[in-house]
Amino acid sequence: IREAQAEDAKIAGQLKNEALIAKAKRDLALKQAACDKEVQALKAKSQLAYQLQAAKTQQQIKAEEMGIELVERKRRIELEELEKERTKYILDATVRKPAESECFRLKTIAEAEQIRVTAEAEAEAEAVKLRGLAEAEANRAVAIAEAE
Repeated sequence: IREAQAEDAKIAGQLKNEALIAKAKRDLALKQAACDKEVQALKAKSQLAYQLQAAKTQQQIKAEEMGIELVERKRRIELEELEKERTKYILDATVRKPAESECFRLKTIAEAEQIRVTAEAEAEAEAVKLRGLAEAEANRAVAIAEAE
């Protein structure tokens, strides 16, 4: 009987142990599943955080690129304005100023020519007047001489 009781106790112990092992395996499997679920959730959260950060970084890069493009555009406009000013100064120096100088020179020559022509005409008129007076005086002297 003792052997049977010992055998029963042994079998009961083994069944108890197997039940405990099965329960432990089931608990382990449940904990493992919970852990896997939590790891998957954290991986998904991490992936979303990465994608969000990548999108933010991409936005910052775009903003910087647009800022750079704006600065480059302003620089091009400034350079174009400076080029216009330079072209204006070159035009002034090579075309306008010489043209103005030539215009002034020609006006001065024309005025001098007008003064010369006027002076010659006045001198001719004075000469004609003096010749007329001289002839009149000569004729008067001849008339006086003949009258005497």
